[in-house]
Amino acid sequence: NWRLLFTTSKSLLNLGRVPPLPLGQIYQCIRTSTSRVYNIAEVSELPYLEGLVSVAARFEPVSASRVNVRFERSILGLRRLIGYTSPSDFIEQIETGKKFFPALDFSIESRDQQGWLDITY
Repeated sequence: NWRLLFTTSKSLLNLGRVPPLPLGQIYQCIRTSTSRVYNIAEVSELPYLEGLVSVAARFEPVSASRVNVRFERSILGLRRLIGYTSPSDFIEQIETGKKFFPALDFSIESRDQQGWLDITY
């Protein structure tokens, strides 16, 4: 797990689709053993209204420098209401198949998206 200090890809979390919200920490967590990646953004630092925007994706290496990414799930909600305490704990709950209520927790259809990462290091 790591905290992103800089990104040009806020659209990855669909943050460009909601009204401007104070953006807190952004985390990216890669699980190579399961070929999964999780992006978590903490938003709105107003007391009792701290939010969360998260996407889960599956990745597949297709060459030495390219990885295909298929987004599968998105979760949007208030951190207090869904019991969010940390990225690691949250991901552990996602991996067990937990559905988060009263959050917006929905599948992302593969026909609606396509993506890849080019690795240049």
